[in-house]
Amino acid sequence: MKPKMTFLAVAKPLVVACSMLLTALPALGYQGTAFFSAPINWSQTGDLYFTVAGGPPNTCGDLETFRNGELLYGAGWLCTDANGNAVKGPWTWAATPGDQEDRNLRIIWPNGDSTAPIRHIWDKTCSTLVVTSPSGAPPSTFSGLANDAMYGAGFNQSWTYSAGYFLQVETNTYWLPGDTSYSRSPDRFFLVLPDLSGWPSSRDFSDWSINWSFPQIPPASAHVPGYHYKWYVEMTDGDQRCGATTARMFVAQ
Repeated sequence: MKPKMTFLAVAKPLVVACSMLLTALPALGYQGTAFFSAPINWSQTGDLYFTVAGGPPNTCGDLETFRNGELLYGAGWLCTDANGNAVKGPWTWAATPGDQEDRNLRIIWPNGDSTAPIRHIWDKTCSTLVVTSPSGAPPSTFSGLANDAMYGAGFNQSWTYSAGYFLQVETNTYWLPGDTSYSRSPDRFFLVLPDLSGWPSSRDFSDWSINWSFPQIPPASAHVPGYHYKWYVEMTDGDQRCGATTARMFVAQ
């Protein structure tokens, strides 16, 4: 289990008892709007702020959230001004020790009303790639998994990109779908896009694992016995500094 984040200073005594009581009693309604400066914080996102607008004036509310799957509660965590507004933060990327997901985070007011539940993620871990298809010389398929750490942002069609290439090492030439040999000039990479599957349902930001596979690969006849080949794939998630890569290397037989 990764260490819990400290960007929300919660009081943990009687966490279970207080939180279970609050969730057992239905709120009277929503009052005020709560939002983060960004729903997901990657390394390039900037500092994080939490804002409540239009809440009850001059009132302190309690924090309730499911953080990394655990129910947490903080009494009197946020207090509004005379206009019913409040801002907390900033919390920084550097001071955040690991991946953190807050689900159904809300501020509960003394009369039982609350802000509508929201979600936030700190994504601190780069994704990884693994080849799961059988080896061969050449292989008959090229596919695998992309994995992100639990409670990170994972993968989503809005921010995930993947590509690969097929290279003959000795001649430094590339293969593209439809070619019968590795014959493309080495003056630039010739990227091939894999199929990606296992995207999240609409109620979630992302899944922590998705599948990748290349629907077309070089035919066996394109390989020269004794020559070295590199089948390569890379994937980027929402963090611009993260780029997961893996490759299958083999000598054609």
